Amino acid sequence: MKLLTMLMATLIGAASGIHSQEKYIVTNGKVCPIFEIGAMILDDGVSVRVDRVSDHMLAKGYKPADLQIGDVVLMINGKSVKSLSDIEDLYKTSEIGATIKLGLKRSDEMLMVSFVKADPASLPKMQKKIVRKNADGTETETTE
Repeated sequence: MKLLTMLMATLIGAASGIHSQEKYIVTNGKVCPIFEIGAMILDDGVSVRVDRVSDHMLAKGYKPADLQIGDVVLMINGKSVKSLSDIEDLYKTSEIGATIKLGLKRSDEMLMVSFVKADPASLPKMQKKIVRKNADGTETETTE
């Protein structure tokens, strides 16, 4: 019998904008937090989509955006999104105070969400915790 390993990324905010721990199960995808809209974006190899939305992830002074889990990110600032790196690249190169617009698809509806890029120094800090279930039922935690 194979040992089943489950990975959980526990996101812990060190800033006052996060009030509690949030746990996410990460499969084979890559994730990107966007604190200005309180969202975790996931690239699962099929689509780039909103995986989590939480007021607890929201940067201090920002209001929740009209996002729902499962919204597919199609565009960022008018450019087509093919992978999470498209979002990360534009986000990282945008100046503080720049408006970033995400084009989303929700079912058959198209919508736009925009936010102003915050100073990264003012955003919550993240820490990834990996929890592995051992064959004997115990758990082993590592923090990155």
